[in-house]
Amino acid sequence: MSVAAAAEAEVLKLEEVTVAYGDTVALENVSFSLHRGHFLCVAGPNGAGKTTLLRAILGLLKPRSGGIYVFGERLTRRNVLRMRRRMGYVPQLDAVERDVPVLVEGVVRMGFLPLQRPPRVLRRADVTETLELLHIGELRSKSFSQLSGGQQQRVLIARALVRNPEILLLDEPFSGVDPLSQQIILKTLHSLKKCGTTIILVTHDINPLFRFADHFLFLRRRVVAFGDASTVFDEDTLRRVYGADVRVFTADGEKYAAIGDYHA
Repeated sequence: MSVAAAAEAEVLKLEEVTVAYGDTVALENVSFSLHRGHFLCVAGPNGAGKTTLLRAILGLLKPRSGGIYVFGERLTRRNVLRMRRRMGYVPQLDAVERDVPVLVEGVVRMGFLPLQRPPRVLRRADVTETLELLHIGELRSKSFSQLSGGQQQRVLIARALVRNPEILLLDEPFSGVDPLSQQIILKTLHSLKKCGTTIILVTHDINPLFRFADHFLFLRRRVVAFGDASTVFDEDTLRRVYGADVRVFTADGEKYAAIGDYHA
C-alpha cells in the first residue's frame, strides 16, 4: 500500500448500530466512518449515548443490531481482543480509583500489559518519552493519588499512549482539569493526529475542539449531525442537539457556542 493510500485507509466504520441496556435503547441506527489520522469530536447532552458509543467500539458492549468494522474487519467476540490491542482508551477521570498508592510510572506501565503475551518488554525510554510528551516527566516517582486532577488526567492519557495505539478513544478528558492541562492535552492530541493516530474524543464542551477536530458527531441517541465544523457547528444544529437556546459567534476566525442549558 502506498503512503497516500495508507493515509486514506478507513480504520473505523459503524453501520446502523443500535445498542441497548435491556429494554432501554442507548444508541439507535448510528452510522459513520473515520480514516487514518482523523480527529472526531463526539458531543451531545447527558444520556445521549456518548460513552456507550466508545464502549461499543471497544467491544465492551455488543450491538443489538448493525455492525462495527475496525481496520476493515467486523468486530466479533473472536477478534475483539486483537482489535483492542490496537486501541487506547482514556476513561472519565471520575470513573477511576484516584486514591491508589501507585507511582505515576507504575500507572503508565499498566497500559502496556495487555499489549502482548509474556514476556512483556517495555523500555524505560518509552515511558520517559510518553511522560515528557504530556509534560509530566518530573512526576514519574510521585504517587498517583497525590496529583491534581489535571495531572492525573495526563497520566491516564500517557497510560493509553505508551502502547502506541492506532485509535485513541477519550471520554471527557477535559472534565475537572486546569486550563494548562487542557492546553497540553490538546497539543498532544494534535501531534498524534499529524502522526496518523485516529482520535475519538467525547466532550460536553465543544468550544476548545473547533480548531482541532476534523469532524463533529452530535448525538441524541441517534445521529443528529455528522460533518466538519463548517457544516454542523451552527445554531440550528446545536438547538436540535441540546434543546436549548444557542448562540454561535465567531472571534479571530474561530467559532464558539454559548448554550443556555448545556446539560439539558
